[in-house]
Amino acid sequence: MSTLTMRAVGAKKKSVAALALIAVLALSACAPDSADAGKAADASTVGQAEAGAYPVTVQHALGEVNIDQEPQRIAVIGWTTPDIVVALGRVPVAVGKNSYGADEGGYFPWFRDGVKELGGQLPLALPSLERGEIDFEELLDTAPDLILATYSGITEEDYTRLSSIAPTVAYPEIPWATPLEDNIKLVGQALGVPERAGKLQASLNHTIATAAKDHPEFQGVTFAYGTVPSDDGTVLFNGPDDTRAQLLEQLGLVLAPGIPELAKASGQSSSFNVSLEEMSELKPQLFVTNVEDDAEWKKALAASSIFANWGPVDRGSVVVTSDHAQTMSLSSPSPLSIPWGLASFVGPLSDAIGKLK
Repeated sequence: MSTLTMRAVGAKKKSVAALALIAVLALSACAPDSADAGKAADASTVGQAEAGAYPVTVQHALGEVNIDQEPQRIAVIGWTTPDIVVALGRVPVAVGKNSYGADEGGYFPWFRDGVKELGGQLPLALPSLERGEIDFEELLDTAPDLILATYSGITEEDYTRLSSIAPTVAYPEIPWATPLEDNIKLVGQALGVPERAGKLQASLNHTIATAAKDHPEFQGVTFAYGTVPSDDGTVLFNGPDDTRAQLLEQLGLVLAPGIPELAKASGQSSSFNVSLEEMSELKPQLFVTNVEDDAEWKKALAASSIFANWGPVDRGSVVVTSDHAQTMSLSSPSPLSIPWGLASFVGPLSDAIGKLK
């Protein structure tokens, strides 16, 4: 399964909202060269724990962990959480090297912006920390005193080994399906900044609510978020537990009738495959999808008359994103990526909805 399929638009400029969100937490300093990445946590981002925050016991799906004092060196496994750490005013020493939509160093543009705003050093970007087989020796070399795997798929065996390296916080319930609000709260608790985490969530809610208010045409429009048909004639749809679908609902759209039921029947409420025949029975007003490039979209239309004649595709009420960074900004939405991505997503979304008239 590709990273794009597993995770849920081409702006190159910084979002003013994203910078404002970071600036509240930023400390004045000059960002060092990326060649110094991962040498140490920048001293200016340490010592910010709120009074009475420690010791703290953090509950998660694989147990509980006691954190006695503010961590100095934070390693992060998985997606989204690195952005939350930075948005809360800390810079990790190690993160996963993103394999899709990132620059050559494995960093997303909004993450680079956030670290720069804090005057910190870019962390080591390690491929094994993104989503696959963890290189425990490599992780040990970064000398973490806290490991955050709050949006990951670590197993109980992984957790046992990780806990032998440093206190480790896993996901709250389901692997790869931590709601953003829960993730912000969990990370804020572990970093000793629960009050700041609450303010961060409120600021993010305001950003999304403002976008929804500015686009009343979004309200009540039904949508499906999924892929183009694969070679085996199936389409993958994102269900009600997918963060991309949840973000669209926060903007005022409504997941199309039939999708929650198909998700439940599949046992995969985050994403699931259906046949083209099952897809044709769904009647969303809007279809949102990500493709590798424009040629993939054209190929999908030519390859399947069922798909090409499907309601939202036939009338052009579709949002097709081929910019990989833009795709990832909303596929794994975070306090940094959402303002960055929304800036270039709401326009095409509004245009697609305009096709309904």
